[in-house]
Amino acid sequence: MDNNTIIHSPENNVAIDAMKFVCALLVLMSHCSPLGFYAAELNYYLVNLSFRFAVPFFFICSGYFFFKKGATLLPYIKRILSLYFIWTMIYILFQLPYEITLAKIRDFLFYGSFFHFWYFPSLIVSLIFVVLLAKILDIRIIIAISAVLYLFGSMGDMYGNLFAHAPVVGKWLLVYRNFAPTRDGIFFPSIFISLGAYFAKKPPNERNKKYLLFGLGVSFLFFVFEFILGTQKGWMVDRNMPVFIVPVASFLFALCLMVKGGDAKTGVFLRRMSTVIYCSHILVALYVSEHLHINNQIVIFLLILGITLALSVLIVLKSKRLPGLRKLY
Repeated sequence: MDNNTIIHSPENNVAIDAMKFVCALLVLMSHCSPLGFYAAELNYYLVNLSFRFAVPFFFICSGYFFFKKGATLLPYIKRILSLYFIWTMIYILFQLPYEITLAKIRDFLFYGSFFHFWYFPSLIVSLIFVVLLAKILDIRIIIAISAVLYLFGSMGDMYGNLFAHAPVVGKWLLVYRNFAPTRDGIFFPSIFISLGAYFAKKPPNERNKKYLLFGLGVSFLFFVFEFILGTQKGWMVDRNMPVFIVPVASFLFALCLMVKGGDAKTGVFLRRMSTVIYCSHILVALYVSEHLHINNQIVIFLLILGITLALSVLIVLKSKRLPGLRKLY
C-alpha cells in the first residue's frame, strides 16, 4: 500500500490520536498544579475535573487497537515492557546514585517504578485478564465482570472513607490496600480495556452521534456532581475511580471513533508525541524543581510544558534519522 493511500484512507483516525495528545497534556497539567499557590481550591477542581478521563481514554485506546489489529499478546506485552524498562532506566540515570532495593523491584513489577509509571504494570495485567476471558466469554459479559471489579475498586478509592467501616467490604479493602491501591491491578483498567475491545468488534453507528453527544454531556455533569459531593462529604481516599468517568471516557472515545479520515502522518506524529509527553514530563518537572529556583507556579508549569513539548518534538523528529529513539515511544 503506497503512502498516499495510507494518508487518505478512511480508516485513519486522527481524532483519536489528537485526543491522546490532549490527554497527555492534561496529565502533565494535573501533576504540575498550575494555580496551586494562587487559588488552591480552583486548581483542585480545574485539574481533577478536566483530566480524570485522560488515563481511562488511554486504556480504551489500548483495548481497541489490540483487538482491532488482532495483535498477539506476548509481542505486545514485550513492547510495553521494553518501553517501561527504557524509561525507568532513563529516570534512574538522572537520579544517580540510585539504590536498588527489594521494595523498588516490587514497585517496578506491581506498582510502577516511578509514580506515573503505575500505568504500565496495570495495563499489562489487565490486558492479560481481558484477553484470557475473551477466549471463553462474550465481550459483553467481560464488560459486566470488569464493571463489578471497577465498583469494588472505587469503594477503596473514590469512596474509600465511605466504605471503610462496611461489615464485609471494609475488611476486604483494608486487607487489599495493605498490598496495593485499588487503582493498580485489574480493578481500574479492565473496564476500559474491555470497552475498547467492544468498540473494536462493534463500532458506534453514525446515526447515534447525537445520542452519544447527549450521553457525554449528561455523564460529565453527573461526574462533576459526583466529584464535588465526594469532596465535600470526605468520602475519598483517592480520586482515581469516579463511577461516572466510565461513561464519560466511553462516549468520548466513541465520538472520536466516528471522525474518520485525516492526515495519517499528523496522527502518527501526535500519537508518538503523547507517549513521550506522558513518559518524560515528570523527569522534566524534577529537573525544573531541583535546578531552577522559581517561586511562581504558573511560570514553573509553563516551563515544564514548554520543555516537555520541545523534548517530545525533538525525539519524534530525530527518530527518523536515529532509529534508536523510536524505543522511547
